[in-house]
Amino acid sequence: MRFHPLLISCAVSAFLCATSAQAGVVLGNLGSTGTGSIGSAGYSFNASLDNTIAIPFVTGPAAADLSSVVIGLGNNVPGAATATASLYTDLSGLPGGPLSWSNSQNMSFGQIGTITFADPTPYSLAANTPYWIVVSPGPYDFNWLEALPNVAPTVQNASGWSYPVAGAQFTNDGWTAIGSQNSFSVNAAVVPEPATCIMALAGLACGSYAMFRRRKRA
Repeated sequence: MRFHPLLISCAVSAFLCATSAQAGVVLGNLGSTGTGSIGSAGYSFNASLDNTIAIPFVTGPAAADLSSVVIGLGNNVPGAATATASLYTDLSGLPGGPLSWSNSQNMSFGQIGTITFADPTPYSLAANTPYWIVVSPGPYDFNWLEALPNVAPTVQNASGWSYPVAGAQFTNDGWTAIGSQNSFSVNAAVVPEPATCIMALAGLACGSYAMFRRRKRA
């Protein structure tokens, strides 16, 4: 069975557009692969005070699907600590309300390392939009550790994402801005724009049709 070149080009274009959105590190201070080193110092969560800390980010010029967040944590208090990372909107430079992306992870006593928080369903992030990752404690205290070297999060892999200077802390008085540079890495998949797929499809179709005409004339 012989397939028309136009059909082949359409199939190839559809495949390329469907597979072009691959998750990767877009922002953070754990390197381009999100596997950098963490230190032993950092922000201490006090579960009895129910305090919470948040880190902001601004998406790049294209929409993206948030797949996971990697954070360096340490549990030095006897007991199984639980940390929850959730996605929030931005409200005048501080966390607004929760969105439908959240994940909890347990830490055993003495555990220190990077922990991946991943919701089963990736959340669709709008382009050029500020969001917050809010981390809250469970029944025991734990530490959100600094990255080594202790540097501010930066754009990774030319994603176009950015990190505002200050994080935020929630106490009984509400959200207040703080200068936070603790370890984290955001993984997301850029969603190809429809126009990109259409252009790729049109280009491949034209090329395939030209080859078909040349072969027919021969």
